[in-house]
Amino acid sequence: MTSRKNLKPEKKPNNDKSWIYGIIVAFLAVVLVNVFYIFAAKKTWRGIISPDAYQIGLNYNKVLDQQKRQEYLHIKLSSSYSLKDKLFFLKLFDSQKKPIIGAKITVKFKQMLRQELDFTAFLEHKQSYATNSKISDQSFYQAEIKFPAPGKWIAQYSILLPESFEIPTKAKTDSAANPRIYLASEELFIRF
Repeated sequence: MTSRKNLKPEKKPNNDKSWIYGIIVAFLAVVLVNVFYIFAAKKTWRGIISPDAYQIGLNYNKVLDQQKRQEYLHIKLSSSYSLKDKLFFLKLFDSQKKPIIGAKITVKFKQMLRQELDFTAFLEHKQSYATNSKISDQSFYQAEIKFPAPGKWIAQYSILLPESFEIPTKAKTDSAANPRIYLASEELFIRF
């Protein structure tokens, strides 16, 4: 009788090297993908959009603190632009929807991809309005502005509220910044 041990086929050493080819193919695939991404990045790079991007990032926490404090002020903005007269109008309202009079307003107009077109304007308080404007109230702020290019613009407002404007207590205590300065921004679409 033969034993069962003798019935098993003898194992031969595995000389199959196909796993090496699999590793080489995987490595080449990774290299090809990286080469493609490098080529695509160089082909589509448009240059530096903002040379002071690091500083803008550092100021972000200050902006968040300012925004939290401003929520207590309940100020509303309404703006329009008269293309015919080249006049920019801005109205400020308090929580009772009454116009805020006597504020000092600076507006920085920015075009995101073309920083060389950015400019600043100072708005003056007016008691009357142009007959062809979209603003129909007796109190607003305006400036004569000629946009250098059509397209999407960001208007960043820095508003120094008048002494007569009552600042809520929560707005005074939440931040060490001047509680009379109100910051806001909005997008404008200018067409010629």
